[in-house]
Amino acid sequence: MSAYRFSLLEPGQEAQLMDAVRAILVETGGHNAVRYDRSYWDWQYRQLPTGLAHVHVAWHGDRIVGYYHMPIYDAVIDGRAMRIGNIQDVAMLADHRRQGGFRQLAECANAEADASPEVDLIYTFPNARSIHTFLKYNGYLRLLTYPTHVMPLDAGAMLGRRLPLLGHAVGVAGGGLLKLLRRRPRMSGSIAVAHEPDAAMAGAFMEHAARFRCCLRRDLRWLQWRYARSPRGKHWFVASYSGAEVLAAVVVKADRMFGSPALIIMDMAHRGGAEEELLALVATLARDHRALIGEAADLIFYAGQAPVNARLGGIGFLAVPERFNPRPLNLLVRDAGGAKGGSFADPSAWLVGLGDWDVL
Repeated sequence: MSAYRFSLLEPGQEAQLMDAVRAILVETGGHNAVRYDRSYWDWQYRQLPTGLAHVHVAWHGDRIVGYYHMPIYDAVIDGRAMRIGNIQDVAMLADHRRQGGFRQLAECANAEADASPEVDLIYTFPNARSIHTFLKYNGYLRLLTYPTHVMPLDAGAMLGRRLPLLGHAVGVAGGGLLKLLRRRPRMSGSIAVAHEPDAAMAGAFMEHAARFRCCLRRDLRWLQWRYARSPRGKHWFVASYSGAEVLAAVVVKADRMFGSPALIIMDMAHRGGAEEELLALVATLARDHRALIGEAADLIFYAGQAPVNARLGGIGFLAVPERFNPRPLNLLVRDAGGAKGGSFADPSAWLVGLGDWDVL
């Protein structure tokens, strides 16, 4: 008989779950350890646009010792409206690891999702510690590792932090060369910055997403919830307008990457035929970010899959080899009974970015 029992979280048990989450975040040095509280959890798992989340917990006696969260989002798969579960926030307390409990918890959660009419497909982005459980025991397909790109804005400052004596000089010289080689496309629209998305911006994101066979439904409600209401820090919507129409848009936040202050591209979109405008918008943000959003940065960080990736090098981005990436994002998917063998197993079918990930 298992030393554990497993169940869906019931009303009134949230306080016990919070105790377990905070304990595990402290043990692991989790990115969100300082800000994780009940309001944060409610935003992530109760206030999302669908209002649906399956939260499984592992019990040892009368104590929650593990958890397995699956918020559920609206998605479009092969032109059909579906619901996609995102496995995130999964862990066991340190003294209950390597005892088979997490594997049993995962099996329970995935079996429940398969039986649920609320979940058609599941995707997840596990770290190196847990990926084997998804692949070996839960039937997930590993599709791709996010292509990752960095645009140095102040290479001297970046290298100077790591190599104080020589790094700054080398960085200044290298950064100067990169700026000379960087293309500076001109915007045709006018730039605007906001903390809230509008209907025109949502229209651009929806049109952009429609070019892909598998993606979250990035409508106005989702953009508002994911970015404007996020407790994970301030986000800026930077867009190029032609009259009332948005030609291109990016969502950015300020954080640290590679030990330096960075602007992180969480999401981006463009209207049909406006890929050049998106490149011009990102290039303008790189040049004028202090004036536009009031933040200084040494680099721009982007990880995701989109056709525009092939042109990022022309405006100054460098591809980051996976072995140097501090947290490679691996996309795994699993049919929960609703996708019926569609294109979800094709890596090129997906629109994915950092907005799909539950950490930033």
